[in-house]
Amino acid sequence: MMDQTKKFQLKILNIYSKKIFLQKNEDFNLENKENIRVNFDLSVTPVHAHDNIYKTEVCFIWNEVDAPAHVEIIQAGEFEITGVDDNYLGKILVANCGAIIFPFIREKVSSLTKDANLPPLFLQPMNFIQYYEDNKNNIQENLKNLKNIRS
Repeated sequence: MMDQTKKFQLKILNIYSKKIFLQKNEDFNLENKENIRVNFDLSVTPVHAHDNIYKTEVCFIWNEVDAPAHVEIIQAGEFEITGVDDNYLGKILVANCGAIIFPFIREKVSSLTKDANLPPLFLQPMNFIQYYEDNKNNIQENLKNLKNIRS
């Protein structure tokens, strides 16, 4: 529930890349490009809190043995969040902030793969609300650490 004494507000302060890595798989056969599997790991982590300033990192890793490349991207965002109850902070940091950051990762992945002379990889949009629900217990544990940093 939103704090009734303050109006909920989320401001984007900064979005930036922490890590961008691509290594081509020289054994990959471009003739089989329609059979490229796109299984990747994605994690969304609130990593820092100071007053009402929060940082969320989204980490994308595509490292299949038979993939055309190994790609890792960590994209971070800094946000000012006010007027929200602590019980809903995790959902906002992961679902809302993750959804704000993810299009930057999508663009980088497609550009990196294209620039490496590979078929561009176009990531589909993600449901970050579902991601939050699937990972709620781990996220809540991370938030306890955030509260200790804020104290």
